[in-house]
Amino acid sequence: MNFLKIILPVLFISLSFTTTYSQFSLRKANKQYELYAFNLAINSYLKVLDKQPRNVEALGKLADCYRHLNRMDEAEKYYAQLMEMRNVDPVYYLQYGHTLRALGRYEEAKRYYYKYAEKYPVAGNHYAESCNFAIARQHDQPAAETTNEFVNTNTDDFGPAIFTEGRVVFASGRRDIRPDRRGAPRPALTLNNQLFISTRDAN
Repeated sequence: MNFLKIILPVLFISLSFTTTYSQFSLRKANKQYELYAFNLAINSYLKVLDKQPRNVEALGKLADCYRHLNRMDEAEKYYAQLMEMRNVDPVYYLQYGHTLRALGRYEEAKRYYYKYAEKYPVAGNHYAESCNFAIARQHDQPAAETTNEFVNTNTDDFGPAIFTEGRVVFASGRRDIRPDRRGAPRPALTLNNQLFISTRDAN
């Protein structure tokens, strides 16, 4: 009896701590997600799932993070787990369909588009039809040829905008160029993307 008096409070405190920690991690992950800091959010959602592997919100948004980063294989893995849950938000049928379509798995994508169409028939059927089009045309010869240019890098470069005449500012995850921070305050966070300015040359 004395053993139960000791062990039950310990178990209660342990469970309470785990729940509180998971809730804090989920709030942190959601804030990172809202700020489009998907790389950071991934780590936070994984911490939540380590404690609560069937947390529907964490699973769905983790899959979304991977999809936004074009890491479709990893996105598919977590969407597939989410599909095994009950009361899944229909939007995840759509997102899973998009992911499967991006992976070239058109028949599977259609199945989830049709599930989405049960609630949103116009959009769901539209995307399912896009899969039929892709299936019908997937063996066609390409109409254009793509090649790597000297400006391409192995990282994500996006958001180019005219800065001044002959200069463009853009965001990039590249690490081969170190920013000049002389006299600048040290950033509070380790940023995955930085702003760069490029000057037009003879190319």
